[in-house]
Amino acid sequence: MDKDYELWFHLISSDGQQMTYDQMLAPPTSQWRIGEYHIHEVHLDDAPRGEFAVEFGIWVRGQDDLRLTRTDNGEAGVRIDKIAVSQ
Repeated sequence: MDKDYELWFHLISSDGQQMTYDQMLAPPTSQWRIGEYHIHEVHLDDAPRGEFAVEFGIWVRGQDDLRLTRTDNGEAGVRIDKIAVSQ
């Protein structure tokens, strides 16, 4: 990749409230090479307890048209139906 993308990560409560977490990825995505694996942890220290839907993806800050999209449906991101935040 020739740009440095960021991770966007949304927690969505059952009543539709959204908490947004945008984070730089390390190492920067412009340094990623084909065949490498990168693990990125998201810490939800300020998230309330409860069950949430999760949406996440990768984008260039300030350039909404530069989101990585899925090849199967063209959506910008992935949705996980439920996770539980317990601490």
